[in-house]
Amino acid sequence: MKVSVVTLGLLLLLVGDGECRARCWSRRERGLWEKILPRVNCMQPVDQLVPLPKPKEYDWIHPDVVIVKKCRGHLCVKQREECVGTKSVNRTFTVEGHLMNHVEMSCVKLTVVEDEECGCRCVTGPEHCTNRQVFDERMCQCECRNELKTTCLEKMIAHPNTYMWDPSTCTCPCNNTPEECPSGTHWVPEFCSCRQLMD
Repeated sequence: MKVSVVTLGLLLLLVGDGECRARCWSRRERGLWEKILPRVNCMQPVDQLVPLPKPKEYDWIHPDVVIVKKCRGHLCVKQREECVGTKSVNRTFTVEGHLMNHVEMSCVKLTVVEDEECGCRCVTGPEHCTNRQVFDERMCQCECRNELKTTCLEKMIAHPNTYMWDPSTCTCPCNNTPEECPSGTHWVPEFCSCRQLMD
């Protein structure tokens, strides 16, 4: 089920401020979205058409799709969450199995997972974070370690315009790098400056 950005925005507003809804929408518009919300909100699984897995020993099966309850396509309030089945059960269907050069067909039992309950979970997890990050369960994203940012801010205060904080890599790189150092010196990234060569 595809939902436009405008529709998504309106649906999220339904979860939020009731006073805003009263000011912005007519009674008919409020009624419309309040009817749509329960159908797309991540609460109860609904009937969906899903393909059946074709066994390798058959050329085709009939039917090749079934209707089962699924949470897929529902909306979660947070952007980085997805609606998934939190409780599932296996359902078995009997279909016809066919071979290309055979008139006779066989009865084949196939199993499909059906969702009984839905819930929102983060699309990413701790396994997606680097060793410079920690996973924020509340925001469903990897965040830079606080100690790294604190150390960088201290360096920025002690050496103005020398360092900068890069939240994308959780590092504290130099604010600018010269094209070349004066003779007898070389660039030292740890100090963000040209230093004299040592024996």
